[in-house]
Amino acid sequence: MVYSTSKQAGFSRIGVIAGRRVGNAVKRNRLKRVCRELVRGSITSILPGYECILYPKTRMLQASFGEVKRVWNEMLNEIGLISK
Repeated sequence: MVYSTSKQAGFSRIGVIAGRRVGNAVKRNRLKRVCRELVRGSITSILPGYECILYPKTRMLQASFGEVKRVWNEMLNEIGLISK
């Protein structure tokens, strides 16, 4: 994930990019849906004022949603984007 501060401090914006290297359209769309669901579940706890770009990896397709969610929350805590 790449992130930076935003000029609009009221909320954070998160975008998802899945390039053609990830796979065909079905795989790319599935990765984007999983990422959007992760963001939807945690957007209220993400600190406002950041712009983030997610680059999902193909490995996410083999993992369960619970495992992906656990790693997502750990990553947010590690980089300090989640409010406590």
